[in-house]
Amino acid sequence: ASMCKMGEAGYVATTREIVGATRKIARGIPEIRGLKLVGRSDICCVAFDGVEGSGISCYAVADCLKQQSKWDLQTCQNPPCAHLALTLPTAAHADLFLADLAKAVETVKQEPAEKFSATAGMYGMAGS
Repeated sequence: ASMCKMGEAGYVATTREIVGATRKIARGIPEIRGLKLVGRSDICCVAFDGVEGSGISCYAVADCLKQQSKWDLQTCQNPPCAHLALTLPTAAHADLFLADLAKAVETVKQEPAEKFSATAGMYGMAGS
């Protein structure tokens, strides 16, 4: 349906923009102290977790991003990670996402753990 509406050239251009933004975010995540990339970010999904020993919970970061910046990330339990699925509107804001992510990581480091525990609590219950 997308190719019919945009034509092949439009579809290819859109795909390039989404993949480019995905790769930009994937390169930026390890540059944020305490975060690591999880899995491969080949097409349109980027996942991250806290580096072991950093004390950063991907669930707390996802909750903080939602509260502070209205980013709605999805989370996984095994392996633990938060991920962003990119679409054309999201791809246009890759730089903003990285800036908001870095800010959220700093906030999570400074705030009490229970402030950003909604998702972590859910996964704690699911694992028991």
